[in-house]
Amino acid sequence: KKVHNLGNSPLHLAIQYGNLKVVKKLVEDNSDMCFQLNEEGMAAIHIAAQMVYVDRASSLRSAEIASCLLGSTPDCIQLLSKDKKNALNFAIQSHQYILALRCLLWNDVEASILINQSVNRGDTPLHTYFRRPPPFRTSKEKAMRAQ
Repeated sequence: KKVHNLGNSPLHLAIQYGNLKVVKKLVEDNSDMCFQLNEEGMAAIHIAAQMVYVDRASSLRSAEIASCLLGSTPDCIQLLSKDKKNALNFAIQSHQYILALRCLLWNDVEASILINQSVNRGDTPLHTYFRRPPPFRTSKEKAMRAQ
């Protein structure tokens, strides 16, 4: 359980570097690491969900990392960060929609729990989505938002 000077575990760091092979090995050796929070109050699934990548391949790798975490510790999907955000909040904030869908469709978790879980201001992940629209919004969605 050695941690980096910022409170990041080896698992947090492997996720930040996008190293799926190391993530798999760490989770296999000690799945409890998935529940460890860093000094910012973020678990491994939160780190994976908030990572912003410049290309599609990197974004898919983030979703694979999250699937690895969820496959070994499905309950980590319900973990809340220090500011009361779940993985779905982080995925939507970072425009990680493939990962957001995996969070919602994960077998053992009711999607309504993740969707309706509010953060400090009372915002749900859907509030976050509509406040921070992605650049590829359709004109119909833009018109609905303007009303």
